[in-house]
Amino acid sequence: MNRRRFLFTCGTFMFLGINAPLKSDDAWEINGRAMGTRWRIKALHGLSPTQRSDLKAAIEERLETLERIFSTYRPTSEISRFNRSRNLDWQLASPEMVEVARISRDVNRITQGAFDPTLYPLIQLWGFDSQRQQQVPPSAESVAAARQRVGYSRLETQSDPPALRKKRTDLEVDFSSSAKGYAVDEVVALLHREGLHDHLVQIGGDLRVTGNHITASTTKGWRVGIERLPASPSTNSSSFPPVSLELLDRALSTSGNYRNTLAIEGQSYGHIFDPRTGTPVMRPRVSVSVVHTSSAFSSALATGLYALPPDEALRLAEENHLACLVQEADTGQSVLRMTSAFQRLTSPP
Repeated sequence: MNRRRFLFTCGTFMFLGINAPLKSDDAWEINGRAMGTRWRIKALHGLSPTQRSDLKAAIEERLETLERIFSTYRPTSEISRFNRSRNLDWQLASPEMVEVARISRDVNRITQGAFDPTLYPLIQLWGFDSQRQQQVPPSAESVAAARQRVGYSRLETQSDPPALRKKRTDLEVDFSSSAKGYAVDEVVALLHREGLHDHLVQIGGDLRVTGNHITASTTKGWRVGIERLPASPSTNSSSFPPVSLELLDRALSTSGNYRNTLAIEGQSYGHIFDPRTGTPVMRPRVSVSVVHTSSAFSSALATGLYALPPDEALRLAEENHLACLVQEADTGQSVLRMTSAFQRLTSPP
């Protein structure tokens, strides 16, 4: 499977305490691949092997449906057909597509334009949408031309009937950053419909926990550890204790450019773009984590805030009462900065 089918946010989570003796004998885990990455579910519910197999099949079917909507790597997907269209009239769309477009609009506003799903022309220009090897960076003229096609204010949504409308014929969108988080929310909703309420759902760098994770060391919620960003490329991240959180019915996403990169003329370029310049954000030794009630929001927010300078990201997160952690290691030291809302979630390891 193409690992860049979705340009997913990068994040590594450690789940603390899961090796402790479980007070429930019903705990189980299922996993698989979707959206260019791995997914897994940990749950505390008594299901037979047959029931777990049926549940996994239902989850895979739902994730496949979402890929048929959001994958820019499938020419027949809904988003690919929308991008090819040069129609300026309302175009009927799936409720999922319209909902993710609305979430993206909210995050675009919160991040003051730093999160912008209409960046797809720039993603294509830099070669992040294919397996072709970019030989040289795009010229300033070609970047400027692609930026003329970018701007989320050029996309409109309506709910009844669900539809999207372009204000520019060559507008193209990529909802990957929010769609993967949206997929987490959809799997959680599926589990709830099945009467399963104590679980953790993770797809790549996005996760969401619901209910309790009852172990010998944890009696409420889920204890999650965010892997520390190494102080230097040669430093093992295990040298630092993880950032430990107690989460109850919350989503967590981490975004960074330190793993999903493209090498051009010896320079490493990350997959997250700055809409103000039309170029990849050149901060490989920084990561941003966001906690939210919705995984679609936490995923998009982590991406958008990462595109901003750390000081500006933290200011906007604080002003919007967001639980946000910024890790910085560009100076050779591992520095953690967090908003007051994030501070309240931290717990000793």
